[in-house]
Amino acid sequence: MVEQSTGLIYRMGGIGQGPSTLGFNNTLVPNFAYRAAMSYVTGTHSFKVGFNRTHGYLLQETYNYQPFQYRFNNGIPNQVTMYATPFAAKSNQDNDLGLFGQDQWAMNKLTVNLALRYDYFATSFPEQHVGPGPLVPNRNITFPAQDNLGWHDLTYRTGAAYDLRGDGKTALKVSFNKYLLGQTLNAAGVGEDNPYREWIETYADPGFEALASRLEGLLDTYATESEPVRRA
Repeated sequence: MVEQSTGLIYRMGGIGQGPSTLGFNNTLVPNFAYRAAMSYVTGTHSFKVGFNRTHGYLLQETYNYQPFQYRFNNGIPNQVTMYATPFAAKSNQDNDLGLFGQDQWAMNKLTVNLALRYDYFATSFPEQHVGPGPLVPNRNITFPAQDNLGWHDLTYRTGAAYDLRGDGKTALKVSFNKYLLGQTLNAAGVGEDNPYREWIETYADPGFEALASRLEGLLDTYATESEPVRRA
């Protein structure tokens, strides 16, 4: 129940007040990771190849102990909100794959490093079924399986180090590299056609998190410095 005049929620929690949740949530995120590498080393030359792969899925189950919410205004009922829970949603991380090769040569005072990396990131949605609930006893919806992301990238690593005095104590180093942002089954894995993409990206953005933290601090300061709080 919600008292509209004060915003007080009582007798039953678990009903979200924003677009992020409809109640309680159970989330399962198993991940499986593998990696291997092999090196060839001589006195002045070393070569290394390897790979890493991660795959898994994200399963979110949403439910309520009671799928409705009453709203009152100064004790007078004015709204009933009903929720079509329970339901579940699953996303697959099919591949987070990386293949790389790197080479290093030492020539007198100069050491040169070269490397190339291939990355493949793919996500999909398996076939999913939404069955009946307390307020939707005839619900029977099946969503077909669908591919989502399929990104291919090539990145490079280059570097050089020059031993200025030849004693291994003072060196001049330079590097030119390209890196990719790490991806997971969250805002980064939301396809362009997802209807909640704009909302998810806004609230998952680090800038928004920093702003929310600052506002929370200001509210705490205001509450502490207010006359009623000081008297208490």
